[in-house]
Amino acid sequence: MNELIDRYLDHDLSVDEQTQLAIWIKANPANAERFARAVMLHDRLQNEMNLDLVSADISRAASPQSEPIPFPQRSPFSTRRIVQIAASIVATLAMIYAISRPQNRLSDRQPRGVAFATLVHTVDALYEDDAPLELGHRFASENLRLASGFVQLQFDSGIEVTLQGPAEYELVSPERTRLHKGILTASVPPGREGFRVDTPTAEITDLGTAFGLELDASKASLVSVFSGEVAVGKPGSASSQSLKEGEALRIESARAPTTLAFDPSRFEKHWPVSSGIKRSTGAFRLIPPWRRLRFARSDNRIFVRQEGFVGALHKPLQLNISEPGTYTHKRQLTPKTLPTGQNVKSIILHYQPLEPRPRETVKRLIGEITFAQPIIGLVTQHEALMASARRFSNWSAGESRRRRELNLNGGPAGDIIELSSDRRTLRLNLASPLYSSDLIRVIVDASLPIPQLASNQ
Repeated sequence: MNELIDRYLDHDLSVDEQTQLAIWIKANPANAERFARAVMLHDRLQNEMNLDLVSADISRAASPQSEPIPFPQRSPFSTRRIVQIAASIVATLAMIYAISRPQNRLSDRQPRGVAFATLVHTVDALYEDDAPLELGHRFASENLRLASGFVQLQFDSGIEVTLQGPAEYELVSPERTRLHKGILTASVPPGREGFRVDTPTAEITDLGTAFGLELDASKASLVSVFSGEVAVGKPGSASSQSLKEGEALRIESARAPTTLAFDPSRFEKHWPVSSGIKRSTGAFRLIPPWRRLRFARSDNRIFVRQEGFVGALHKPLQLNISEPGTYTHKRQLTPKTLPTGQNVKSIILHYQPLEPRPRETVKRLIGEITFAQPIIGLVTQHEALMASARRFSNWSAGESRRRRELNLNGGPAGDIIELSSDRRTLRLNLASPLYSSDLIRVIVDASLPIPQLASNQ
């Protein structure tokens, strides 16, 4: 990176290198401060004066949520010393501000050759040009035209977008996209606030959330917020309206926005795709990852929901099951510790009956669930569940209750769990005597797929 900074100071960066440097600055406040200090040191050497007194201001100007845009070029130095010092300070601060401010124009595009999103999952996807895309396909600034089916995109920033066809979706930059038709859901992790989806009738800016967006036949935008908050405004308007969890809004071009009853049913088919699940049978039921549903109860269902966001492990994670096989006793467990840095997704499998059962009654729940990506391992026992609590979400999943662990005793009231040899399928046979409830944390490999022709089987 030192070479890029040096070439920037020499006014010798290509467009792609400018973007690469901007992304690096955005990734960490320390990077922004390092860059700012390099610029100031360069100017100080040019002027034979010390500019350390402004370093604190530079640090405050470097935002951890800065967004990459085409990198601004610096003006030539002034020949007068005082003007040069002032110009250096202003130019540096303005430059970092320009990097950190939200983009306000669709023309602020990522250079065409710089990819920033990946195709990670498809279900029955057909494209308008009849040319299938491979899993692992990398997207830069381009249009995606989906005739039918579903696709899931994972941005390099961790943002996930699921698109339902028929749809046309324009990727403008890592922070800017545009929906021309169709339905999408988006999940934006903490620290990536500001992601924006524009439509012909609305501009939706994420403020830390998961939301759904549909364009109807009249091009009206129907926005539903599943968690967090979004800002919704009309194109080109300086004002916006805040929309929070459990709220929905309809925006038309010629009328004021109107409040809608929150109805997530139009997005129901998105949950398996956005969770990376290919199929499920038996007792399994997928639910959206909303806070108020984290303790959903049923006598007959094992609920499935994604927990938090895709991301790299910040510290080791203890697994109870790490190898394929059938597990009926604790002595069969295959414990393993995942190291830091591995990119994973956590899926919660949750069973809790509506009412306690009579002591002599044992009901069994049986189901099979298959994931698009390999299962790295499972967290099934109390101590490991407690240690992994709130690792992937700010919400508790009830890990403090010892009865939430799988009861692997081999008896008639014992649980049975099987991980297939290809690590894609999990089979559960759960017993539910008396006050029993079960919790399993499934850790799925979220590494970007190697390009391969998407399979819809």
